[in-house]
Amino acid sequence: MHYKVLADKVRYYKESKEGVDTMCKAMENLVEKYGKQYKAEGRAEGKAEEKKERILRLLLDGTLPVQKIASIYDLQIEDVEKIQREYLNKR
Repeated sequence: MHYKVLADKVRYYKESKEGVDTMCKAMENLVEKYGKQYKAEGRAEGKAEEKKERILRLLLDGTLPVQKIASIYDLQIEDVEKIQREYLNKR
């Protein structure tokens, strides 16, 4: 490192027991503060992806019209059509 003060601080946090303890406590605080938020966001994304997959299965089955699928999932017809287009574009 080009800066002695910075190099000394980094060495303190990486190599001394007190520095390591300080960093561990700081990381625990960050996980406590933001962990629940990210976990909730992850759950919401998972539910949205599952819903999308169910809609896609209904579309591929072909027994229900787009309008009925939109009604079942309380979506706009355009949203269901978008899922359908995304699938077709991936093929």
